[in-house]
Amino acid sequence: MKNLFVLLMAAVFLLGAAPVTQAAGLNELTETKVQLEDSLTVDDFAAAYNKICAYPLAGELTKRLQGNYVSYFGGIDDSTVLIINANQAGKLSNLVIAHHGAIDNTEQEKLRVIFDSTLTALGLKADENNLFFANQAFDRLSVTNDTLLAARLPREETQRTWTFLKAVNPEKQVTTILIEAVVDNK
Repeated sequence: MKNLFVLLMAAVFLLGAAPVTQAAGLNELTETKVQLEDSLTVDDFAAAYNKICAYPLAGELTKRLQGNYVSYFGGIDDSTVLIINANQAGKLSNLVIAHHGAIDNTEQEKLRVIFDSTLTALGLKADENNLFFANQAFDRLSVTNDTLLAARLPREETQRTWTFLKAVNPEKQVTTILIEAVVDNK
């Protein structure tokens, strides 16, 4: 049953991702996507995430090839899946938190913990400055409404701009949060 849920969430995400990207106008940006963390593999990220998060990945990651990329699906609970997209060398490209169902205050706080833990596992130290950064990004996404929203926050120490995109499919009651990093081509 759990594998069926993970595959269903993956299908919903993959079917909805292309139109959302075009609607957001992200294809017109001059930036180029880069690896989230050059030294971090999928296994390293999953281990770091599970070590710090109150909502760990349950069981083994499900792997699926997607062209030049590999997607790993990890169930967190019955309503939330973490999708880890990596290149063929296993280095992280982007992450997606996918949630099925309504988001009340309890679910919003759970998603905030998952979001913060994801950023910490990606290498952001859990200090006051980085907690402010994570909260600022999460609050800008306003996960309880159906509006497509993006937050772009620069990190000077990594010379990368982090992009957070929230999309909602109200018909399927699925909310996704994309986390990736870009560098400016200019």
